[in-house]
Amino acid sequence: MFRKLIAVCAVAALTGCAFNAGETTGNQKLEKATQESLTQQFVPDVATRDEVALQFGPPDRKVSAGTMEIWTYSYRSSAHLVVAVVAVQTGEKKHADFYFDEKTGILKKIELESHRG
Repeated sequence: MFRKLIAVCAVAALTGCAFNAGETTGNQKLEKATQESLTQQFVPDVATRDEVALQFGPPDRKVSAGTMEIWTYSYRSSAHLVVAVVAVQTGEKKHADFYFDEKTGILKKIELESHRG
C-alpha cells in the first residue's frame, strides 16, 4: 500500500511539471526582434521598402493611410505549461508596423508591439 502511494505521488509530481513547446506562426525573423534592433537594422529616413522586403519577405498586410503605406508583419509562439494539473498558456505575440512614404518608399517609422502570456 505504501509503495503504491509513493508511486502515485511520484507520477503526480512528474506530470505536474509537464511542458508543451507548442508551435510558432508568422514571420520567424520577429522572434528575437526588439524596437531597438529593428530601428538599428532599418534606419528611419534611410531604409526603403525594398530593403525591408529583402529581409522580411512580403508583408502579412499592406494598408494606405494618407501619404503613408503601412506594412504589417506578425509572429506568434504558443506553449502550455502544466502545473499541478492546471494548464497555463505561455508564449509571445509580436506585431511590427513599418511606415513608408507612399511616393518615395522611404521608411519613416517602425512600431513593434510585443505581448507575453
